Amino acid sequence: MPSGEPTLRTLLTTPFILYVEAVPAEDGWVRKASYPELEGCEIHAATSWDAVVQLEADLPRYLISRIATGGNVPIPRDRPTMGNVTAEEILDRAGLPAWADRLDEPIASLALHHA
Repeated sequence: MPSGEPTLRTLLTTPFILYVEAVPAEDGWVRKASYPELEGCEIHAATSWDAVVQLEADLPRYLISRIATGGNVPIPRDRPTMGNVTAEEILDRAGLPAWADRLDEPIASLALHHA
């Protein structure tokens, strides 16, 4: 693999910017958590905490779905990877352990041969 080519491991362990805000809803206000770098990756919940927890849980599924269908996923630049959790743990928590053997493949190849 050429140096610097992003892999699924890189994508899963690089933090994205997360925003939380209160937004109006039909019956009051809800909290919206989102990753503005990732189009459509957002969650609405009653509390900020619930929105963040749900968004974090859904992130691996969102990323893998985008990759597997050939969608664009930006790779954050100049950010350190998360040292407190492994890509394998992230996949396991998301119920996606079958992707663990593909962690070090270039992202571009994953769209062609998704699991």
